[in-house]
Amino acid sequence: MIAYYRKLDAASDRVQMIDIGKSARGQTMYLVIVSSEATLRNLERWRTIAEQLAAGRVPEAEARRLSQEGRAVVWIDGGLDDQEYATGQLMPELIHHVAADDSDEMRKIRDNVVALLMPHMNPEASASDVAWYRTHRGTPHEVTEPPLPHGTYKLIFNALFGAAQGTVTGR
Repeated sequence: MIAYYRKLDAASDRVQMIDIGKSARGQTMYLVIVSSEATLRNLERWRTIAEQLAAGRVPEAEARRLSQEGRAVVWIDGGLDDQEYATGQLMPELIHHVAADDSDEMRKIRDNVVALLMPHMNPEASASDVAWYRTHRGTPHEVTEPPLPHGTYKLIFNALFGAAQGTVTGR
């Protein structure tokens, strides 16, 4: 899928794919930014405005002015856990739709929104499931789930979420 996102980036002024670092297992992670051509040309301005508003240190009148000038920023990620297949499979279609749809509604969205689309928060997850499936294809285990643990991130996320909710996880 990374090759597909690279092709979209190369073919469209509405798409930018950026390397945002390495996963816990060393795989490169990418963020796909989709917006109008003009909005993408001014990303640093929108970032500055968002940072100023988030800091909460600007006077109210200035905050109102900045909020009118700035752009909404929307983050959509394509899944975290190994077996979250639907979100990862949706991302190529979503990215293409937001970038290519020329309806008035989508043009308005692109002009006013910076869409940050993360194809997968855990890039190794689906690869490990695919490897497990290929190993077990044609056996009685083909249609069963891969064994636990589901991966580095699920255990960490569930532990953090459980702590935030006041519950104990992992039992």
